[in-house]
Amino acid sequence: MDSILIYSEKEVYWLLYKRTFENRKHTDGYLSRIKELAFSNNNAYAFDYLKKYYSSEYSEELENYLKNDFPKAKFQTENEIFYLHSFIETLLEIKNEEFKKIAIHKLRSEYVWKSRKGWFYTTLKKHGIEL
Repeated sequence: MDSILIYSEKEVYWLLYKRTFENRKHTDGYLSRIKELAFSNNNAYAFDYLKKYYSSEYSEELENYLKNDFPKAKFQTENEIFYLHSFIETLLEIKNEEFKKIAIHKLRSEYVWKSRKGWFYTTLKKHGIEL
């Protein structure tokens, strides 16, 4: 089942991705597709998977994504709002001022998340941030 979700060319419901990637470590044969989902498709759950299981191997790519690709990424669909929230949490949990600024700037320049603003504001408040 996991391989069907990971290799699907169609958009998969965000919760299925979340469960697939938090469920267990997959064989290394899936890595190229998981990297594609994380870095090209802005899939936060694939990103978190790489961070959890391959943080040392992909530390530069993970950091580069957060600093350079994430700020330019577009989050528009319902799934992407969940990805955006997960990336914001990741940035804030790192407790790095540069990443905090990236998170705040992203939220100030994107408006799609406002449909779920209570959830985002709760996350920001947890980290002592008010927009």
